[in-house]
Amino acid sequence: MRRRRDRRGGEHAARERQALEIHDNLVQGLTAIHWALEAGAYEQARELTAAALAQTQAMIGDLLDDDPAGHTFAPGALRRQRAA
Repeated sequence: MRRRRDRRGGEHAARERQALEIHDNLVQGLTAIHWALEAGAYEQARELTAAALAQTQAMIGDLLDDDPAGHTFAPGALRRQRAA
């Protein structure tokens, strides 16, 4: 019984770390994009957007345990069952 509780606690801690990492990276990326747009630095905002999207896709791909051959999930692969 204790072993199961310890494993669940470890899984919860790992999921919490992953959630915080995603949150931090997304918030930092969006903040950088926001300030670039506010400054009128549109090319920089485009570059930051591309980088943030690539980083987010990589993080989600890691969480989904992508294909070992290195293929990433295709557009539309993460469709919702219901609207948010």
